[in-house]
Amino acid sequence: MKIENYKTFLILAKTCNFSKTAEIMNVVQSTVSSRINEMEKELDTKLFERTNKFVKLTQKGESLLVYIKKINDINDEIISIAKYETEYKDKLRIAVPSSVYRGKLNNIIRSFYLNNTSYSLDIKFYKTDAQIDMLLEDKIDIGFLSRIPMTKKIIIKPFIEYKLLLVANKNYNIPKEIYLNQLKNYEIAYNNNNKIYNEWFYEIIRNSYYPRCTMTGTLELIDFVKRGYGCGFIPSYAIEEELKSGQLRKIKINEIRDRKFNIFMGINDKRKNDEVVKRFLNTFIIK
Repeated sequence: MKIENYKTFLILAKTCNFSKTAEIMNVVQSTVSSRINEMEKELDTKLFERTNKFVKLTQKGESLLVYIKKINDINDEIISIAKYETEYKDKLRIAVPSSVYRGKLNNIIRSFYLNNTSYSLDIKFYKTDAQIDMLLEDKIDIGFLSRIPMTKKIIIKPFIEYKLLLVANKNYNIPKEIYLNQLKNYEIAYNNNNKIYNEWFYEIIRNSYYPRCTMTGTLELIDFVKRGYGCGFIPSYAIEEELKSGQLRKIKINEIRDRKFNIFMGINDKRKNDEVVKRFLNTFIIK
């Protein structure tokens, strides 16, 4: 059945007027009638009740409306994909936590975007577990993960090494150095949506203290600290600019050793040899 017939059916179902439908579709009214008659003949059912006073869908027409709309939507999507294929050589699909994008990936992606105009970009903001699923389901090409997944279907490369720093607004009343037992004297916040952070945090505080505020977003935690509500344990990569400019300052906890954490790059094994992925990887040196 012709897709023009489906489109005509959908517009007529909305306008309930043959002349109005013809005007919208930029055809003569007889063409609208011919298309509807053709559909009714092929489907062997009456789709519209027609009188001199009104046009309305039959019960069968009402039943078919949702399905014809789906067919039309699929056709539009096919056309969109075909158009995309002619405009760009390929699409690079990336997933990354917002904080990693802000702190470490923004300039890299900008460089790729400006220097590879024949490729398009699709950037999604997800945490590690969701990214692993998306890599395995071939929904993204590259992810940035806080842990190494237990699968050989994802190629892993080191990306950045960082620390969790206790930081405060420059005007927050806390000394440059404190002892562990002094944590309870200050408003402390941290991101409790990361299993690795949780293990480290409870290891250092030895179950003697629990922060008043926990958050599941690093960017929101940075905003909390910058506004002077308290201190926060924040990944060093996410606040390099704030530390450099003096907006935030590091607080040393004398009894705690620095612990190093990692962000890994996960590469979709099915896409590792595709030109767009290679070009992105060549945009920067993976440390």
